[in-house]
Amino acid sequence: MIRICNNLFRGLLFFFSVVWAKPFIALVLPFEHQAMNDIERGLRQFFPHDVKTFHAYGDTALLAQILQKVKHDKYDFIVSVGTATAQMTLSVFEKQEETTMICAAASLPASLLNAYQKRLYVIDDQILPDHMLKALQPYASKIAFLYSNTDKSFDDMKAARKAAHDCSITFEEKIIQQSQDIPVALRSVSSDVKALFIFKDHLLVSALPYLIQEAQKRKIPLIASDLSSVFQGATIAYGVAETQIGSLSGALIADLLAGKQVSQEISLAESAKFTYNMNSIEKQNIIPIMAIQTDFS
Repeated sequence: MIRICNNLFRGLLFFFSVVWAKPFIALVLPFEHQAMNDIERGLRQFFPHDVKTFHAYGDTALLAQILQKVKHDKYDFIVSVGTATAQMTLSVFEKQEETTMICAAASLPASLLNAYQKRLYVIDDQILPDHMLKALQPYASKIAFLYSNTDKSFDDMKAARKAAHDCSITFEEKIIQQSQDIPVALRSVSSDVKALFIFKDHLLVSALPYLIQEAQKRKIPLIASDLSSVFQGATIAYGVAETQIGSLSGALIADLLAGKQVSQEISLAESAKFTYNMNSIEKQNIIPIMAIQTDFS
């Protein structure tokens, strides 16, 4: 009888430890923006009380300190947002086997996935600019691309050059080293440019009010690459909902906790869609309102 009770107690203890065990999750956001809030909201749909959010406010030194703290506190999962944040996370957590890394809204080479099997998972939200530029081609014969000095932005710009060439769109490039450079770069944009185009670039997205103001002054559209920027005033974007990125991160963690087999890389390219801001559409003279329902749908 005693043996039966002991076995029953052990069984119940195991059951409750599995069912009620709470994961220790760190969410690291590189800067302040509505897109970051949307990702956090999506993640908390799965884990409303188990996520500790850290904000780096665009400060690389602060980001490094945050990652070291998360490493020291031995979180079960770290959800880092953005490619640059993912790269720094990998460098800090290289030998920390207790922590599983979820790199959301990031693009990483396959070699890294192979090197960190069962410790590294990527939710890739990279959307090539082909769809957007094809839709813009009848209305914007010349575009100004603004981007920062990061590896991901260089990759985005490389794809944009090819897509613009294929669509017979001329363009000029403005590379931004730091936020203080943005007003100077905007003033140097040629008067015959028909649209401003930004990627999912932390530096440029953080300066969205300046870009919106410049686009409205020129009466041209501001083309973004994330839907949250459109909700904040950019004219149009072709991309994925940031809440989806967060909810997929949560679903991935839930599957891992349940012992399910999951893919190391999830691509959101098939989920991309056009989103536009009608108020901003009405403040530009390039894309006809009627074209929104046809070319951007």
